[in-house]
Amino acid sequence: MMSKTWGFASLLVVLTAGCTHLKNNKPIEINTDQNSPLRMHVYDWNKDQPDSVNANQILLLPPLGIEDQNLQTDFYHHLYGGAQRRFASSLKIIRPDSAYAPYIEDRNLMRNDGSLDLKEVAFLGALMNCTYVICPNVREMIPYHPQRIDISLLLINSGTGKICAEFAGVFDAKNRDIYDYFIEYSNAHKSENESKDDLGFKIKSPAAYQAFVSDMCGTVMADRLSL
Repeated sequence: MMSKTWGFASLLVVLTAGCTHLKNNKPIEINTDQNSPLRMHVYDWNKDQPDSVNANQILLLPPLGIEDQNLQTDFYHHLYGGAQRRFASSLKIIRPDSAYAPYIEDRNLMRNDGSLDLKEVAFLGALMNCTYVICPNVREMIPYHPQRIDISLLLINSGTGKICAEFAGVFDAKNRDIYDYFIEYSNAHKSENESKDDLGFKIKSPAAYQAFVSDMCGTVMADRLSL
């Protein structure tokens, strides 16, 4: 299927990455109030519970809603990287060329009315021995400049099938706040020889923009949910 485009070196079906959390990589402060294009909704969740989710494993699914398989795979890489950088929790993913591939297809996880099949997502999380599942859903993706990525990420309890929290963001490169976030993020990750002009041009790179979006998603969820 996608084995030629899947760039992970490991031959394992599932990769884990909690141990590579970069705590010294300080995230930017992100506004998620009602006037922001980035919103965080917390539902059935107690971040102060004694047994934190940090002790449990989280399954990150490939982003739904992207028909182009190469684009989906690339963005999955970035979402994984963003979560890996920000989460202290142990993280799992499923290779789309593995035996579990049929379980992660849109047609298996989405109902005919376009809604997410929570029971199927919870079953997949339990199958992979994970307490929680993060299910990204891309409602719109314009990969080339000016980029626009409309995405939501649901955190689902594998035991109950309930939605614990949702991060929703419209990352429109034409939005001034999003542009400023991108420059701040890029400045924190730039090489020594990159100038501010280079960072302004860098926003035109699909890979750089997707990495930025993924880091923003991981930052908000890790901060608000103590992941």
